[in-house]
Amino acid sequence: MIAAEHEREAQPAWGPEALLEVRAARRKQQEEIAATREEYVRKNHYFYERLKRTLRYIVEPGKRVLELRCETGHLLAAVEPAYGVGVEISDAMVGVAQQKNPNLRFVRSELEELETE
Repeated sequence: MIAAEHEREAQPAWGPEALLEVRAARRKQQEEIAATREEYVRKNHYFYERLKRTLRYIVEPGKRVLELRCETGHLLAAVEPAYGVGVEISDAMVGVAQQKNPNLRFVRSELEELETE
């Protein structure tokens, strides 16, 4: 039996279309929480301080560091890179990160579309 036009549209996306929907939802969420993300990090201070300590143990200060899905850049800044680049999918999150960490570079890009210079 052939599905009616409205029945075909009601089916959930699959494959590349589903990936685009997930990306759009993720970007929307990041746009909405960008302004308050640092407050969340402060409220969960213990967890994030332990995470920063672990990262500083793994990544020596003064190295070149690329962080994908960097949010506000607080973890990238914690490892004290000589040159640090953070990549995020939200313009708002990149704006907050750049404002809080002017000595680091932040770019908005889908990870799959990231190009090297």
